[in-house]
This record gives sequence, structure tokens and C-alpha cells, in this order.
Amino acid sequence: MAQGFLVLEAARAAEAGAPLDEVVARVEALRPRLRFFAVLETVTYLIRSGRAPALAALAVDVLQIKPILTLQNGRIEVLAKVRTRRRAVEAMLEQMARDVGDRPVHAAVFHAAAPEEAEALRRQVMARFDCRECDLTVFSPVMGLYTGPGVIGLAYYAE
Repeated sequence: MAQGFLVLEAARAAEAGAPLDEVVARVEALRPRLRFFAVLETVTYLIRSGRAPALAALAVDVLQIKPILTLQNGRIEVLAKVRTRRRAVEAMLEQMARDVGDRPVHAAVFHAAAPEEAEALRRQVMARFDCRECDLTVFSPVMGLYTGPGVIGLAYYAE
């Protein structure tokens, strides 16, 4: 959905009659403000994809460490590692609060095979922040191939 916000911005600008160069400028201006976080239920699928060393990934699963992933400079990076999923969700919300402050926010909660947990997170986001929009989306099957079921996350930007 982080990329989806770029598409929505372009569509809104075009619908308002903006010329192409202004549409592109608005999308480029939005790009650095976008944030994306995801928490994996397990790293097993990352191991299978070859994106994580098996021994390190096994330790993460055994210790129930939940890595919080983010996108920085076009690359997936580990933002933090916490011991439980509940703490991971809290850490994502705390980071969002630091990023957003009291500004209006456009947000989306996404998941793969975790609809109830995703809806609960969406309700928390809506209650805690001044949301102009807060969508609930499903991770695509292609992306889910690398993350596995149970991934949950946030994409957002502040006005």
C-alpha cells in the first residue's frame, strides 16, 4: 500500500486537472514521506526464499523474536527486533506516533491471513491518530510468498 498511496496521489492530482509534470512532482514529493512497517509471524518463508540465513532465522523463531521490517532507500531493512508480536505492534504504533505527531495521516493496515488482528490494528490506528483515510488491505500472494501467512503491517504518511 505504500506504493498504492503514490498511485492514489497521482490519480487525485490528475482528476483535479493537474498537468502531467505537476502529477509527477506531487508523487515525487510524497515518496520520502511514506513509511512502511511489517511484522512477520515466522521467518521460515524468508529462509525458503534464500533471503535469510537458516541458522540465524532458526534462532529468531525459537526465541520468538519478531523482526519489524521497514523500507529504507528502496531496500527492506530490520527496524527493530522485539520478543512478542504484541510488542511488535506496539513498537510500530509508537514509531508511527513519532513520525506523525498530531498531523493528519493517511494510513493502511495490511495482512496475509490475519484479518482479525489486522482489523484490531486498524481500529487502534483510527482511535489514536487523525486519520484522513485508513484502509485495510490484503498482502498480495506474490509478496506473501516471501513473508508467509500472519504478516501484519502499516503503511502511512502525514500531511
